[in-house]
Amino acid sequence: MKILAISDVPSKALWDYGTREHLEGIDLILSCGDLPQKYLEYLTNFTAAPILYVHGNHDGSYRENEPGGCICVDDSVYVWKGLRIMGLGGSIRYNNREDSFQYTEREMRRRVRKLWRKAHHVGVIAIAGSRTRKYSVESMMEQIKQIYAERAVNSGFEDESLYNDELLKLYLCLPMIPGN
Repeated sequence: MKILAISDVPSKALWDYGTREHLEGIDLILSCGDLPQKYLEYLTNFTAAPILYVHGNHDGSYRENEPGGCICVDDSVYVWKGLRIMGLGGSIRYNNREDSFQYTEREMRRRVRKLWRKAHHVGVIAIAGSRTRKYSVESMMEQIKQIYAERAVNSGFEDESLYNDELLKLYLCLPMIPGN
């Protein structure tokens, strides 16, 4: 399975005449935010792969008109060919612009909790033919902890973004779900 992740700056290679050839063999496209609506719509003309997106902090124009032919997975769980994709877009609030997708720490934690519940319970968006399986939140948290531990070791414990007290509290703020 080949997944193309794109964000922030449109690729000149994909805007070019050889777009269809560049996207050949790509099974899924994930837009991680801050791309022009017209760019995403342009890509839909050259691939049968679904294009999933979340809102970036600069995607205020999406409020009036979402990219046509694409699927917004922001604040939802999308299952594609057995792969579970959790969409959490935007950024931490750094100004008070109303036309952006920016959130306070508290708002972001609330969104994460809702997303965890969706991942664990039935409220999952799925394409026909895919299966939804029960997933242990504890197992998911262990995987996240493992990733952060590996990042810390690989960076020689120099990456300051790994040392966030709010991140450490994430597990404590998740709802306790019976059976986990």
